[in-house]
Amino acid sequence: MNLLGAFLSELEARYRKRDTSYTILGISFGGSTPMIWYPPYGQQVAILLSDECKQDVSRAIFQLAHECMHLLSPSGSRDATLLEEGLATSFQMEIAETYCLYPDDCSVDTLIQKENYKLALRLSEELINIDNHCIKRILTKCGKFNKINPKDITKEVPSFSLENAKLLCEKFDYS
Repeated sequence: MNLLGAFLSELEARYRKRDTSYTILGISFGGSTPMIWYPPYGQQVAILLSDECKQDVSRAIFQLAHECMHLLSPSGSRDATLLEEGLATSFQMEIAETYCLYPDDCSVDTLIQKENYKLALRLSEELINIDNHCIKRILTKCGKFNKINPKDITKEVPSFSLENAKLLCEKFDYS
């Protein structure tokens, strides 16, 4: 089974077709932190999973699920918003449960260590719990996650607080 293709298909069905102006180069391994990598030439993007994934299939699937979200609207730089990271983390947690990657403990507190990811997850899930189709509408209007502003969110989901919409539109802090 091609998990990259399966995950992308699922995310496209939920949120939007991916931006095909970027060519997906594939998946490689390196370093300690998974990420999207943009080569210095052309409109290309690759997924970089951590080195430990070479020996840990569960971790590789877990990281791949998260990074696939970033393939929907690549920007050419590391400028994801809390909304994008929150949706990526939500999908990652869903995949962990679906594939029983961590059968002993699949909780957010166990699998997601950094508080900024937990905040992004909580706010993103709060938004989609109010209206699970709003992301598709917002992305259709704005094109990319990093182009969404707080008023785009509150216009589509009036019951979502402007304060939380502002947080979701902030650039994610990777430190």
